[in-house]
Parts: sequence; structure tokens; C-alpha cells
Amino acid sequence: MSEPVAAQDTAGVIAPPPLILLGGLVLAITAERLYPLPWVPLVLRAPGGALLVLAAAVLLVLSFREFRAADTSVETRKPTRFIISSGPYRFSRNPIYLSFAILQFGIAVWTGSAWFLVGLVLTILVITMGVIVREERYLERKFGETYLAYKRKVRRWL
Repeated sequence: MSEPVAAQDTAGVIAPPPLILLGGLVLAITAERLYPLPWVPLVLRAPGGALLVLAAAVLLVLSFREFRAADTSVETRKPTRFIISSGPYRFSRNPIYLSFAILQFGIAVWTGSAWFLVGLVLTILVITMGVIVREERYLERKFGETYLAYKRKVRRWL
């Protein structure tokens, strides 16, 4: 017996991206508690970190707004109805994941912990291989040349 069409109409990502981000953060927090690894001077931590966290929040809100305006789901377990190419999607095919990376980098600066950089690298690798690559294959299957043209025009990250 085959799966319902709706279940097949998804990217089949390995885990929800916010959960992947959380995993990277928990890993960094755990490592920092076991073996502190500072890298940012104290004077730069709060202002630099706050600015990056704010930038991540703004990018995330703008990205979500585009999904809402297009009346399509941001959830990876639900079908995509449209290719969004406005707002931050003019510059990055994945501004939500970019906001996750900026957030984690901002936390690394704010806390001064190099472990958050390690967590960031791991988060980016898992999101790229376990989410983005799968989403790209799904969007190519679903939207064909429309998505391929968008993909040629806009970079994956920045």
C-alpha cells in the first residue's frame, strides 16, 4: 500500500531545523560547562552579540512574513505551495537557516565561548546535508524549471 500523496509531498528532512539548531546550542553549552573556551574580549561580547542576535531576529521575522504573505507553510513536514523569491529570499534561498547561523554566531560572541562556533559549524553541516539538500531535491521535483531558475539566480546561503 502506498503512502497518501500529502505525506509524499514534503522534503523528508532528517529533523525539524529548529531542533537541529537547539542540538547545536545544547552541545555548545555542555562543552562550555565542561571545558570553558573563551575567544572574544569581554568588552565586545554584549554589544557585538546583541547586534548579531537582533539581526538574526529581524531576518527571521522578515522571512516568516514572506511565507505568511504567500500563504504557504514554513514547516518542513508540510507541502510547499510556492517558490518564495521576495523579501530576504531575493538574496538567500535559505534566510531562515541563515538567521539560525547568525543567532548561533551572536550567542558565541555574546558568551565569548568558542564552543558555540564548533556548534555552529556542526549545525550548518547538519542543516545543509540533512535539510537543505533534501529540500532542494524536493523543490526541483515539484517546481522543475521554476525552481532551477531561482536556484541559478539566488545563492544557497548568501
